[in-house]
Amino acid sequence: MKKLVWVIVIVVFLGGAYATYLWFKPHRDIQGEKAKYELSSTALSKAYADGQDGANEVYLDQVVQVSGKVEEVDETHIKLEGGIFCNGQYSSASIKAGDQVTVKGRVVGYDELFGEVRIDNAQIID
Repeated sequence: MKKLVWVIVIVVFLGGAYATYLWFKPHRDIQGEKAKYELSSTALSKAYADGQDGANEVYLDQVVQVSGKVEEVDETHIKLEGGIFCNGQYSSASIKAGDQVTVKGRVVGYDELFGEVRIDNAQIID
């Protein structure tokens, strides 16, 4: 009976230690990472149009640097030609529709409803 109590105590202690590790683990620094892929917005869009599963194997959860012409812009998103939707903070950016920009961020997937590749934590690269 004492061995069972000790096993339970050890398991609870190890579980608590692991939970503490996960709680205090630092967040991923997307902007500090080097872009794994640098491509045009139309090339990224074409990759997803050719096959979402294949494109996800390559680009999903990867930091990419995408260049393209701005179709829409507001304080929290930029939409690039080819259907690339970038979430970020753009309130201080002086860009407008028609400008050529390069955006760095993490690919989070493809939105089938809107036909857009989604990128989050995006930032304009000068």
